[in-house]
Amino acid sequence: MNVAITRAREQLFVIGDSATIGADNFYNSFLTYIEQYGTYRTVWEFEL
Repeated sequence: MNVAITRAREQLFVIGDSATIGADNFYNSFLTYIEQYGTYRTVWEFEL
């Protein structure tokens, strides 16, 4: 994950259940960070 975050140039998509991955300290911090900066989106926000 470190490589994905540090090497992403324009966009980074992380797909997973936030309730599940949020149990991990690293991913919980990551989710908090992206929610703070308004870059967090759920799949339910996209029109199919």
